[in-house]
Amino acid sequence: MQPAPALALASVEELAGIRTRATSNTLTTDRVLVRADTDTLVVASQLDCNTLEKVEAVDRKAARVLADKIREENDPDALKKLQIDQRRLMVAIARNYDSYQIQCLLQ
Repeated sequence: MQPAPALALASVEELAGIRTRATSNTLTTDRVLVRADTDTLVVASQLDCNTLEKVEAVDRKAARVLADKIREENDPDALKKLQIDQRRLMVAIARNYDSYQIQCLLQ
């Protein structure tokens, strides 16, 4: 099994938008799926605890959306791409959850 891929950092502009959407409770799985595809998922250290909690919830919803897409996909190339995106997202969720536990719950 290969080691988990390194996460690219979301840009300053993306983070500002994420914070705004988290505050207004308008985060969407569509944007998460785009970030998974471009390997620019959010890293826990980039966010405050309140925003991170909301991002994690939407990331988990996006993982379920990806799982549904994988089940329905018949094209091998498209399936491989979806599986890569799913792996990126699952790694981000795991890392962010661990960081959330340390940053936010143990304060």
